[in-house]
Amino acid sequence: VFLLVSIGTGLYLWWPALGKLRRALSFQSGGSPIRRHYDVHKLTGLAGTLLLTLLAVTGFYLEFPDAVTSVVRWFSPVRDTSPELQPQSEPQTRLPKLPPDLRVPVLIVQHMPARFTPSLAASLDRRSKLRVLEAEEGRPLRAGEVLVAPGGKHLKISASNSEPFVRLTESAPVNSFRPSVDVLFESLAESLPGRALCLVMTGMGSDGLAGVRKVRERGGWCIAQDQTSCAVYGMPRSVIEAGQADEVVGLADLPARIMGIAKLR
Repeated sequence: VFLLVSIGTGLYLWWPALGKLRRALSFQSGGSPIRRHYDVHKLTGLAGTLLLTLLAVTGFYLEFPDAVTSVVRWFSPVRDTSPELQPQSEPQTRLPKLPPDLRVPVLIVQHMPARFTPSLAASLDRRSKLRVLEAEEGRPLRAGEVLVAPGGKHLKISASNSEPFVRLTESAPVNSFRPSVDVLFESLAESLPGRALCLVMTGMGSDGLAGVRKVRERGGWCIAQDQTSCAVYGMPRSVIEAGQADEVVGLADLPARIMGIAKLR
C-alpha cells in the first residue's frame, strides 16, 4: 500500500515538471521534429523510470528494513567474517553441533520454495550427526531425527491417542509464507501442550509470533536469537518486543541451550 501511494504521489508531484522539461527540450533541441519528438520521449521515459525505481526502493526499505539491511551487508566490501554473522542458513551452521543422542525430535521451517528444501535437508544430513529428512505425510516424530518442512506445504503435527506424526497441507499461505512457522507452532500447542520448545531464528517479518503465543499459553518455552548474531532480525525482534521470548540467546550458544532443555524433557 505504501509503495502504491509513493508512486502515485511521485507522479502527481513530478509529472508537471517532466511536462515542462519536455516542452523546453522540444523548442531547444536541434534536428527534425520527428527526431526531437523521439529524443524528448526517450528522455522523459528514462526520467520517469528512474523516479519510479527510487520510489520503489524507498517504499520497500520502509516496509522491509531488515531485508534491505541484510542485502546491503552481504554486498558490502567490508563484512564481519565471523561464522555467526555470515549470511547463510543458521540450521546449516548450528544443527551439526547437536549430538547424535539428542532425546527429542527437531522440526525446521525455512521460508524456501519447493525446489530448494530437498537439497537443504540433504546438506544438513551430510553435515549433522542427526538424521535429517524432508518431512513426509504421516511420518511419526522420533527422537534424534530432524524433519524439514517441504517448500510449498505447511508442516503440522497431530497427536490424538497415538504418537505424534506429520501432517502436510497446501492450505493458503500464512503471513505470506507456505510453509509458515505459525502453522507449525500452533499445531504443537494443540497436539503437544507443555512439551514444545520454540526457537525463533533470523528471518524477515513476524512469522512465528502468533504461534509462540499459543505455545506459551499451553506451557511451552520460547528462545529467540539475539540481534547481534542475526542476519535479518525481523522474526526474533517481533517475538522479543511482544514479550513472548522466555530467553534471548546468541547463535553460538543455541546448541548448548537446546541440549540443556532437552535433558529435562
